[in-house]
Amino acid sequence: MHRSRAGFTLMEVIVALAVGGTVLAGARALLDGIADAASAMVRNAHDADATANAERTARQVVGNLALADGVRPDLVGTPTQATFASWCPAPRGGVEACDARLVVQPGRDELNQCVMLELSTSDSVTIECGARASLKYLEDAASGGRWVSQWSAPVSLPYAIGVTTDTSTLLLGIGDRR
Repeated sequence: MHRSRAGFTLMEVIVALAVGGTVLAGARALLDGIADAASAMVRNAHDADATANAERTARQVVGNLALADGVRPDLVGTPTQATFASWCPAPRGGVEACDARLVVQPGRDELNQCVMLELSTSDSVTIECGARASLKYLEDAASGGRWVSQWSAPVSLPYAIGVTTDTSTLLLGIGDRR
């Protein structure tokens, strides 16, 4: 005679719990992987945006140098660094007064140098990278221009700042003379 069972055996319950635990662990690993990939995508998008807009930001900040009403438009420049006050892009739109610095720094490898734009608003963007990076200042625009490697004139500003590497030159015009 065969008796009918009313429930599960202990072995069936343990197997069901083990299978359920394995499925939950796999689902969690999958969701963690998706979250990590989403975070990496957001970081990469932010970095790509900063790189793509670096030249535009540099042109805006250097161009606003002479327009900084109430802010001293003094510029002190050497071949490796230029410091000045300007109007910089604000996080929520518009502009705000800030201190800016163009600086030549070592690149990721020993052969390259990068020119960075550092703002007192804690933003920093890479403008150009290459061998022998330096800054130059356009003193006179007539007859093809006269460039100098130092700028410390307290009364006047150069017409532009040149960001040079071994392969390119980026001209950043100052004020209305752009």
